[in-house]
Amino acid sequence: MVNEKALLLPLLFFTTVYLFCIRAKVVDTSYYGTFWYASEQLTGDLYGYFRMQLFVGITILFSIYMLFCILTGGMKLQKHKVYLPMAVYAVLVIVSYAFAEYKNVAFLGANSRYEGTLTLLCYMLILFYTMHAIRSEGNVKCILKGFGVASFLLGIWGICQVMGVRLSDLPTWLYVPADLREAADISLSMDTNAVNWFFTNQNYTSFFMVFPICLFGMACIAEEDGKKKLLYAVLTGLMLFCLWQAASLGGMVGLAVAVVAALLIAGKNIVKWRKSLGLLFLAGVISVGASLPVIMREVKSGTNVEASVKADAESLRFAKIDHIITDGADIVFSFEGEEVRVATEKGEVTAVTDTNGKTIPADNDLLRTSGYIDEETGYHVVAVETANKEWLFIVEGE
Repeated sequence: MVNEKALLLPLLFFTTVYLFCIRAKVVDTSYYGTFWYASEQLTGDLYGYFRMQLFVGITILFSIYMLFCILTGGMKLQKHKVYLPMAVYAVLVIVSYAFAEYKNVAFLGANSRYEGTLTLLCYMLILFYTMHAIRSEGNVKCILKGFGVASFLLGIWGICQVMGVRLSDLPTWLYVPADLREAADISLSMDTNAVNWFFTNQNYTSFFMVFPICLFGMACIAEEDGKKKLLYAVLTGLMLFCLWQAASLGGMVGLAVAVVAALLIAGKNIVKWRKSLGLLFLAGVISVGASLPVIMREVKSGTNVEASVKADAESLRFAKIDHIITDGADIVFSFEGEEVRVATEKGEVTAVTDTNGKTIPADNDLLRTSGYIDEETGYHVVAVETANKEWLFIVEGE
């Protein structure tokens, strides 16, 4: 017989300890050697690579164990129609990799986003594993409790981040190997006091937060025990507080869509669930009250971005770019057969001319140009803005 508790180990790990697992690594740059990437061969990674290694390693190890149990008769292979779309997905991932131009990126993923072919196939493996490892309602409750504890700890860490505690304030031995501690520069490009938990940035965090909010909200509704119902409501409120404080409009919009969908699905059950929904509403009101300035700032910034994009679209017309050529210190753009040359000298734009050498006015409808010195790197930068993108060029020597 197969030990059910042993089968749950990887699932418990992924829903608890894994959420806190970060480790500084020096890895090969995924893009190194490509003509459009001019950085070094090695790059530092804190959030993605170590987690990818853990996920792939544990998934493969326990999948082999489960396969052994099935082959030796210790457990039966479950029959599910979902195997077909899983297989189709896996085949398409492999085909995509086979036809990929940049194999190293396709296999492991991009810098800081190690979700390439290997990880995607492991998603299917862990799904298959979960379908066989979860064998009772008790298993589900066990995982839910573990995830609840992990989410509570993340929520406390989120409160600490709001109060100004940063990852760099924690002991470096927790996440930086001894041989990297002197060279490692742990700096986060987050908004001041924004909640990002242990993700690369708060945008990823906010989208993830929608999941525990929905999960604990449903658990609050389904739970009959009054104390546990209150506990799930508190957890939901804590996750909502972290979502608002993540200062990411994307997660807020995602939650709004989830709530609307939930209300449509619930239908008449809303009346039956009024006590639970009242608790959740109270948790939501308290979390909003504690985060109102952040919410209003994000809503306002989203409106400003929309207005800015609209203004850019009106002032610069969309034209297909045939090619971009750097000719010495000059940059040549070709828009649907019409060439525009941006001449520069020591990082400053000196002239913008058409194919015939005629000067193009600064208020033209194809592009805008500017030159400046990047304060952080000291590079001379030439920025060329088209209708849908800003192209940045570094000027070195000639």
